[in-house]
Parts: sequence; structure tokens; C-alpha cells
Amino acid sequence: RVFALSKISYIPQGLFDHCPKAITFSYAFEGTKITSIPEDLFKYNIAAKEFVSCFNKTLVTSIPERLFYYCPNATRFGESDYKERPYGCFSYCPIDSVPENLFINNPNAYGFDGCFAYTNLKTIPIGLFSNTKASGVTQCFRNSQIEVLPSGLLKTATNWTALADRIKPMSQFAIDFPNEEV
Repeated sequence: RVFALSKISYIPQGLFDHCPKAITFSYAFEGTKITSIPEDLFKYNIAAKEFVSCFNKTLVTSIPERLFYYCPNATRFGESDYKERPYGCFSYCPIDSVPENLFINNPNAYGFDGCFAYTNLKTIPIGLFSNTKASGVTQCFRNSQIEVLPSGLLKTATNWTALADRIKPMSQFAIDFPNEEV
């Protein structure tokens, strides 16, 4: 919670360049007035694992595609509490799009609970979770503005049955038609 709930409105490029052993960035900027994120903010943070609620409740409107590219050990980008309130990396932000390759270099990532909840997202990139172990996706897109689910969304997920259990009625589809391609 390094800067959480502070009045900062700007993140300087290179802020964490000298913190290569930092493991968690959870709640780092939560509730601040930042409107943008430097693309290489976490470039030297290869040990980083957690980004839960990192930019939650900020004024960020777009997400840089390489934001987490240099964090191959990242595992969690969100969680929900016992009252099922989402604490996602970008929850409650006015973002309206997500880069398809945002998690392309995060093969150990599994926790995306509430990651994009309460955003202005209208669509989900097909390959968003394609190179992850996404299994925690509860409330990932809760109360977002998604109008259409792209055809083949789960086709690129390597553990699609784990995702299907969390998306209704897809879990029933998986049971009824186990050999069917989605």
C-alpha cells in the first residue's frame, strides 16, 4: 500500500527500477488520482508476484500492453473478500479496453478475481488469458459494460474446463458435450 489513498496524480517513469526484489505491488496505487500508467513501470521487477488491487479505484483510462511483460513470476491480479467484493488490479477504473497481450508473459498467473470488475469494458480480447493458468476468474468482469462475448474466448485458454466451472451455463455445456469444441 505504498501510495494507496494518497493524492498523487502522476507515476514517474522508472519509479520501481531499483526494486528488482519487490514481490508485491498489491494496493500500491489504490484510490489515487493517477490517470495513466507508464508502460515499463514494472520492467525491472522480475520477482513480482502480486498485483491485487494495484490500480483499483484510480482514474486510469487505458492499460499499457507491456505493463506486466517483465513479470514472468506474477500470479495474482485480483481477489474477492468474504462478502464477494472484488479487489481487482483494475476494478472500479474507467478503462474501456484491455490489450490482448496484457498477460502474454505471465504463465504462472492464475488469480484474476475481480480484475476488471466495475469498468467500462465493452469487449474482451480473445487471447487475454491464453498464456496463463487462469483459474480464479470469479467476478472478473462483474458489472462491466460488456455487450458481446467474442467467439472462441475460452478456446485459447489452456485450462478451459477450469474456467467453464466459473461461467454459467458453460459448465453445464462442458458436462453435456465434453468432446465439443467451443
